[in-house]
Amino acid sequence: MTRLRCQLRRAAILLLMIVMFAVLPVSQSPVSASPAESEARILRAIAYVKGQYYVVGNFSGFLRSSGGDENPRSYAEDDALIVLALSSYQETHFTTVFNGFLKKAVESLLHMQGSRGDFGQYYDFQNSTLGQSGRLYYWNAFAIMGMGYAAYVTTEQDNTETSYWMTVVNRVRLCVDAWLPRSQIKSGAVVFAFPDGIDRADVGYNGALLMGLMHVAAFEYYWGSRSVAETYAQYSKRIADWLLGLQEGSPSSWGFGGFYGNESRSLEPTLENAFAMFGINGYYKGAGLLLPNQHISLEGLRTVMQDWAQGYVEKTMDAWGGVAYGRNSSGLISHPKLTQATSATLAAMVDVWIDLGPPVFWNDSSRLYGWIIGGNEQSVDMQTDAGGFYAGLGSQGILPNTDLTTTAFALYSFIRAQYVSIPGTYPVQTTKSRTASITTTVGQATSSEAQSTITSPVKQTFNAGSIMFAIALLIALGILGGFFAFRSLGRKSKGRAARSRLRRRSAMAQ
Repeated sequence: MTRLRCQLRRAAILLLMIVMFAVLPVSQSPVSASPAESEARILRAIAYVKGQYYVVGNFSGFLRSSGGDENPRSYAEDDALIVLALSSYQETHFTTVFNGFLKKAVESLLHMQGSRGDFGQYYDFQNSTLGQSGRLYYWNAFAIMGMGYAAYVTTEQDNTETSYWMTVVNRVRLCVDAWLPRSQIKSGAVVFAFPDGIDRADVGYNGALLMGLMHVAAFEYYWGSRSVAETYAQYSKRIADWLLGLQEGSPSSWGFGGFYGNESRSLEPTLENAFAMFGINGYYKGAGLLLPNQHISLEGLRTVMQDWAQGYVEKTMDAWGGVAYGRNSSGLISHPKLTQATSATLAAMVDVWIDLGPPVFWNDSSRLYGWIIGGNEQSVDMQTDAGGFYAGLGSQGILPNTDLTTTAFALYSFIRAQYVSIPGTYPVQTTKSRTASITTTVGQATSSEAQSTITSPVKQTFNAGSIMFAIALLIALGILGGFFAFRSLGRKSKGRAARSRLRRRSAMAQ
């Protein structure tokens, strides 16, 4: 009997060692981060943005690049992303400390608005001229998104500046009212102009526009005209229906869960997929308020988000948490892995977790964040000491250029991540908003969800490994008990005692 006990003890130790090695993640210099470090990174990025502020005469703006021989230019796209990021900071931090620079970016954008309502591509300080304008170019989607979002979230928080933001929304409406009736085609898509001279309905820019329109509609619903809100919500519904039609719904397809870049359905680019989800998230949060009689299936929209997160993001994410450039029928297009795309995906995934709740999506978001701060295959912190962000990683190494576009994207994503305690400890409690901007639920961890969590070299704040280890330990004990019972067969009296002990163990485990 003593020999049997020794054999069982050795077997148990060996089994537990196997289980530990099987479930614990393999780590290569794990990346750690704290909420304090997260805030420091955000403030460093804001300092970089402020450092790009440029004034000549009566005009000011934020420069995309301050180096080289390039003419100093402030781009509408960049100013819009700054507006998006700084208003999100104000929304989540409950402070107006950067309100002045937020308004400077708004005013720079408004200065670029032409007589036909659309926004010029940039303002050239050297020549005092605007870039291309006079059509609904794609950067108008960002202008509408940034200012629409800012107007709603800042006024919801503090309505003492409603009159200022009403003026801004009226300027945004000049663009929308002039161009959407002629640019939105029968399918619901909005056709944008591009500098290459080819007009097209792009899934990414339609997603950004959808996000902007929904927030303009929410602003009008509470502080302006209900009829305008309804009109803009109807524009939004048509765009949303078109976007949803471009998501691949067949589980057997190479593109399952992702959004095709356009009607050709041949490519699913990651950056555009994130923009599409920006729009779907905004539509989901505001549809019940703004389209109460349309019988929109929120459960259907949740399925769209889940399929996207599982079928696209998790399938294009590498072992370190970085996302591929895109995918097509031949497989993943791994490089370049752009900081813009990873940042936009992070921001979109945060909202997917807010809307749906499963901890695996919070964990996916944490991995994306970890990739940016150095948990990637090159162990490169994508944020520089000056606060800006490198463009990404190519197949041969780092893409070292730093500009305002990439930094503004990353800044926005870091603010959104911090809002749900990334980096931090899961589960998190988030704030409920009374209206369309942010309506959250707290996800409850379940064993099945925890088992599906992907581990990576990046340190995980939601420790799925611990839960899996506990599950594996129970399995090991069950196997051990079964082995003991098997060895006791044929020994009737001892067998009864063994089964009695096993039943007691099972009762305690339950």
